[in-house]
Amino acid sequence: MVSRDFSGMNPARCLQWLLLSALLGIPTNARALIVYDSASTDNAKNVIDPANVATYPASPAIGVPWQYVVRYGVNNASAVYIGNGCLLTARHVGTSDTGLLIGGTSYSRDTSFTPLPITIPGSPAVLVDLQLQKISGDPGLAALPLALPSAAETNKASVLIGWGVGKGAAIPGQGWNWGDDSTRAFRWGTNTTSLSTWAMTYTVGGTAMNYTALGVTLNSNKGANEATATLGDSGSALFQSLSGTWTLCGITTVVSTLNSSEYNPSDTTYFVRLRECSWVLRYDAWKAKYGIAQAAADSDDSDGDGIPLLLEYALGLDPSAASSDGLPVASVEGSDLVLTFSRLASATDIKLEVETSSTLQAGEWTVEPATITVLDGASVFQKVKAAVPLGTGDRKFARLKVTRL
Repeated sequence: MVSRDFSGMNPARCLQWLLLSALLGIPTNARALIVYDSASTDNAKNVIDPANVATYPASPAIGVPWQYVVRYGVNNASAVYIGNGCLLTARHVGTSDTGLLIGGTSYSRDTSFTPLPITIPGSPAVLVDLQLQKISGDPGLAALPLALPSAAETNKASVLIGWGVGKGAAIPGQGWNWGDDSTRAFRWGTNTTSLSTWAMTYTVGGTAMNYTALGVTLNSNKGANEATATLGDSGSALFQSLSGTWTLCGITTVVSTLNSSEYNPSDTTYFVRLRECSWVLRYDAWKAKYGIAQAAADSDDSDGDGIPLLLEYALGLDPSAASSDGLPVASVEGSDLVLTFSRLASATDIKLEVETSSTLQAGEWTVEPATITVLDGASVFQKVKAAVPLGTGDRKFARLKVTRL
């Protein structure tokens, strides 16, 4: 792993420059995914469905899940829909309430879900340049495969997909000016990830983000579809075909280039390496992190502490350490019956509900809408209270129900 610190970098050399420009008074008209093609301005190249065999009969991107890439409604950025109403984008691009374009349909952000910065738990916890959001509505797309912690994604052919413009005027011997918004379109290209990864540090608004990054370099040796990212492509996707399955392996964050208006050979785009943090997003990645077989049943108890796997995942527990700590605690507060527990708030494939009963008899438990109070919202692990009215009966029991989506 190679260490690279962008905290003191000239902001014109990275994607995050877009956020700083409003303060600095610098124009931000350069947003693109560039396809390497020295013979043309390439503004009409690779701008439609890469699975269209009639247009791209020999494309290395055939079958790539292009329809999951979202035109993000703020700062002309991108995002990736990962299923179950959830999308990922770079944390530094900010939050958009409207204009989230998926497959030609515009969606709004689900404002009942607070955008969640992705944090890798530890001592100390590590904040990465990712945020999780939810949308209102259903685009009808299945859950997108995410890189598992064991994924081998270095030195691999990759497909980059984002929303952007093509090349502007050529600069002899140097590269190209960036294009303008009049040519902004959905675009894809290919490249190969580097042999090494980078330990990235980037500070935005006084907040340091540290994460492992994959990189691709624009060096004109990967064919006519070779791509890198430019200003405004933050939040776009890097896909790889792993064991025959197209998998989201990276989210675009930073690009290093000569200056704010030119592209040259050796420019490198950096992506948050999803295998490092997918375990706080998906059950299959969580199991892989802890060495649990994917075929293990949700009811299995790998550490013998009496807590089934799916519940350990939902509560953010360690399935390799036997302990009953972290189970919900019941209490009465005023006229409410309350369950207090910690949850893995970034999990995108489960639903937590409170069920109540007055008898404890099987078949007599019913889901009851609970009032959720977040006691600690600073992490992907959140301590919460779920309260339901006691009612007028002489007894009431409550339990937490976890359902896989």
